Formats: sequence, C-alpha cells, structure tokens
Amino acid sequence: MCGVHFMAETAKLMSPDKKVLLPDMKAGCSLSSSITGEDVRNLKKQFPGTQKMVKQPLVSVIINCFNGEKYLKEAIDSVINQTYTNYDIYILDGGSTDHSVDIIKKYETHLKYWHSKKDKGQSDAINQGLEMCDGDIIAWINSVDTYLPDTFKLVADYFANNQSCDILYGNFYFTDSVGKILRKVKNFLSISSNLTG
Repeated sequence: MCGVHFMAETAKLMSPDKKVLLPDMKAGCSLSSSITGEDVRNLKKQFPGTQKMVKQPLVSVIINCFNGEKYLKEAIDSVINQTYTNYDIYILDGGSTDHSVDIIKKYETHLKYWHSKKDKGQSDAINQGLEMCDGDIIAWINSVDTYLPDTFKLVADYFANNQSCDILYGNFYFTDSVGKILRKVKNFLSISSNLTG
C-alpha cells in the first residue's frame, strides 16, 4: 500500500521523540507529531495539580491540492472552524489549472504559507509541507477531505492524557456532495511495524 510506505518515509523525517496522528489511514489523510509524554510528565511534576500550565500545542495543517476547486473551500473551512484555535495552515497546490488558486487567495489571511507550482504528486506535496511546518502536531488532509469540528481538540487532549501513545488514527465518514453521511468506516489497522524499519 502506497500510503503505508509513505508513512514509513515520513516517520524518518521526524525526530524520534515525536508522536504521530493518522486520522484516516486508508485515505492517507493525515500525519502529525506532538509534544512527548516525557515533556508532559516533567511539566506535571513541576506544576502539580494543574494542566493549565501545559501550553496548547500548535497544530500545523498541510492541505495538498491539485485541481481541487470543487471541495477545497470545505477543506479549508474545516480547519478554520475547529473548536481548537492554535493552528496554522500550509497549502501546497501542484499547479492547478482550475480555480483552486482563486480559492486559496481568498483565504490568504488565514494561511501561514501557500504555493502553487508543479510537484511530483501528493506525497511530494505533503513531504514539502512536512519540511516547512513547525507545529507540535502536524496533520494533513487532501483538498477533498474535511475534519470534524472537534478533531484537533480531541487529538491534543488524547496525546496529553495518554503519554505512552505514539500513533493515533481514527474512523472516517463517506459523505455525499452536501455533507450527508453515507457510511462510517472503522479503522483497525496496526501500522507500528511499518514505522520501525
């Protein structure tokens, strides 16, 4: 599976003390890293009885796109409309010839970085984004995907409360063009062996 190979290659780019989020393994939607469990434990020892002293981790979101005008707005809005507000957005467009760039320009004030230039495909665009992101959690979605409104909060809370967890991925929904849920897909794939090699 191309996605699993890509995950293994991506894991090599991250430092060994990072954590990984894979909200949608089958679609290859996202990957992220987080503050380590050791960091959280040290802060809790230093400031017992409070978690307010632990900073809200920055979520860097990569949106890769090529001729994605049909759903790109919804993908960007799904990040901007998160209940968790400490995020930045990177859009890596592969030189779209539709109206994707016009859509991106409308969101420039919300973006940390964007470009539109020819690349070697989805994995190349995501790898470019991974190299420039500086978030504590790094996630990606395709321009045809969206996040549910509480995704970043749930992920940040889960990593903070489960220090031994290194990888997260979740279920996903197939929806129609107006967002009506058609089917829920549960992921039960273990990928830990793919990231060690």
